[in-house]
Amino acid sequence: MKRILPWMAALALLAVPSMTLAQDEANAAAAAEATAGWSEGETPEIGTQFPQFQGYTYDGNLVSLKDYRGKVVLIDFWATWCAPCRAELPNVRDVYAKYHDKGFDIVAISLDVKEGGKLPEFYANKETALPWPSIYDGKGWDSELANRFGVKAIPATFVLDKDGTIVATDARGAKLWREVGTRVDPGGELPPDLATEIENYMKTDDAAERAKIAKIVEPWVARFQAEINAVVWPLVDEEDIDRDGAAYAFSLMKPTIDEGKDFMALDTAALAGYFAGEFKQAAEIQDNGLNTYLKRAQKSNPDKSMDEIRAALFTQAPDLGARLALYKATIGEVKEARKIMEAVDSAPEKARAGAMKYILMANAALNAAENAKPSEK
Repeated sequence: MKRILPWMAALALLAVPSMTLAQDEANAAAAAEATAGWSEGETPEIGTQFPQFQGYTYDGNLVSLKDYRGKVVLIDFWATWCAPCRAELPNVRDVYAKYHDKGFDIVAISLDVKEGGKLPEFYANKETALPWPSIYDGKGWDSELANRFGVKAIPATFVLDKDGTIVATDARGAKLWREVGTRVDPGGELPPDLATEIENYMKTDDAAERAKIAKIVEPWVARFQAEINAVVWPLVDEEDIDRDGAAYAFSLMKPTIDEGKDFMALDTAALAGYFAGEFKQAAEIQDNGLNTYLKRAQKSNPDKSMDEIRAALFTQAPDLGARLALYKATIGEVKEARKIMEAVDSAPEKARAGAMKYILMANAALNAAENAKPSEK
């Protein structure tokens, strides 16, 4: 039997920490290399490793990104007061429920404040509590992690692969399903790239191709209305769109129209309806959206009338007013359109400059309507 002298055992013990130290130094060097080029205050970019961080939840539990190594991770900057964040939560919950057991997890960073903040009660309520942690320092927009990673708006999301490399940002709706599903459940059913499919529909004149794309998109329309709204708006706002394309965009917005709650989405739907030739519906949809907004606004301003709030809105956002005036003038409601344009004309010059496209369209429609009905001049 080989004899082990005491000094040999002591030397072996001394070697262990030195090896651990060497490994730690190697890991630190690898991490530094992976995040090379990133500086605090900058937003980490796709293709780089997300820098390590840690923080505490509202109830004192430590959360460290390094503990999630080997999983696909969504880093989600959010707040309970953030309407788009709350609107996306049902989708995030569904993705979590589907893929958590397959290697997906979430680390949230809350921008809620401590004084008057609602994060603790959000987690205490069984109906709203999240099954993943939220790091929370109670500093709101002065959140240390938000500042460290250059987060200027929320929701802000980053999807990391199993090695911690950023593979996607701003992953919401169908995009989140695809980014996570392809990495933890290859071969599983995933929603299509809705933006690409809808844009391809608008680009082609081939009826068979349009029918094929519509069939691909249709099963996902109701589920991903927020994403579809984001896709449809630039198509109808910035580009030349034919009537068939506009009619398709209008049909995609039907769940939003039926629900009648999302003011900005209804604005998108109304514009799509206008270009589809549904002038009366466009005016009705825009009116419904504005009334929803005005009722909410009046609760916060009980001393102001609905007309005052409406005029103030059109002064602050003259493009909204100009679009409604356009729809009203097109269906012959000249007096109403003229009244709206008075508020639009009182908007600051800079705001009017940004809305000039719709101001010109509204004025042209108003002139045409006035010429058609001289008695209303």
